[in-house]
Amino acid sequence: MCATDRSTVTTPAGKRFLSNAVAFKVIQRLARLKLPVVYIEAVEDMIADALNGRCFDDEHKFSNFARQAIVSRDAIEKYLARYHADMVRLGAPAKICRQELMHQLALLQRVGVSVAEAMSAVKH
Repeated sequence: MCATDRSTVTTPAGKRFLSNAVAFKVIQRLARLKLPVVYIEAVEDMIADALNGRCFDDEHKFSNFARQAIVSRDAIEKYLARYHADMVRLGAPAKICRQELMHQLALLQRVGVSVAEAMSAVKH
């Protein structure tokens, strides 16, 4: 995969790369809010492994964070693909598509982090 494929959200590789990043950040924030500090690094590594298609310890007591990250990534990626297809169908220029998709990614990340913080606050 070339760097330029990953650098734009309008390519499938770009959608995957950026949806991985957003899912990682959101689930990382949730883990940091919910878990004791001693587990954070191991859970972050597990999340990164899962999102990059590497094996992770499915028996680990916090492996649910890795599974959540995969589900989140897939949902974000599917949303971006559908949204992009709609913009193209409606005749939006490539520059507008890129800008709008990046804007949507930023919003998704903010919403995800806000939900993580709200979930953490409710559980305490």
